[in-house]
Amino acid sequence: MSKNGFSGKIFNVFFVIGLCLFTANTLYGQNAHTGSIVFDEDGFSFDIRVLYTPVEMKTLPKVNYSWYRNGSLKSTMGDYSGNLLHGKYEKFDSYGNLLVKGDFQYGVKNGQWKYWDSLGVIHTEETWKKGFLLQRISVDKDIITLEPFKNNRLHGKVIKKRNDELVSSLKYRKGEQKNEERTPLFSGLKNPFRKNKNKNKTNDPEEEIHPISMQN
Repeated sequence: MSKNGFSGKIFNVFFVIGLCLFTANTLYGQNAHTGSIVFDEDGFSFDIRVLYTPVEMKTLPKVNYSWYRNGSLKSTMGDYSGNLLHGKYEKFDSYGNLLVKGDFQYGVKNGQWKYWDSLGVIHTEETWKKGFLLQRISVDKDIITLEPFKNNRLHGKVIKKRNDELVSSLKYRKGEQKNEERTPLFSGLKNPFRKNKNKNKTNDPEEEIHPISMQN
């Protein structure tokens, strides 16, 4: 191996190491600018994480952004004007019962979100990806509902079950309910009682066409 080739490989190794250290330092610096805020609002208590320093990023028109300003939580579609929520989010009732728990990433919901009632019973679980809702599972008494989403609109089959038995199945596309096309049960079968017109008529009883008995 030539000296130049060996030196080139050494340079590449140190370049990769330096890039990793730079990335780690950058992420650490971002985390260092994230602070914890605990406050009360409208009878609820909140424990949230916000970005102290402003960030420059492109916002999406159909995504909801959550931010904190002047001691209050704000939520707007497509843009923001305050400290973006970034990290843990928890909401409690006046008795200290946990109601909502999830994570924000630069102002938008990300990952798993869970919701409880005042008795501590979970009733809804959502899956988010960078501000877009992917799936929601909710429980109402003994009915479990599974809802798929695309671009924050219902898209796919909304299924309801009771004790693992199907209650209903509705198909949605871009937020609108669609009627599923159903194939008739005997659409692929010929009418067994219709005589073949192409055959010549005959008086011979042995050549008559008899109905075919349909067995289940």
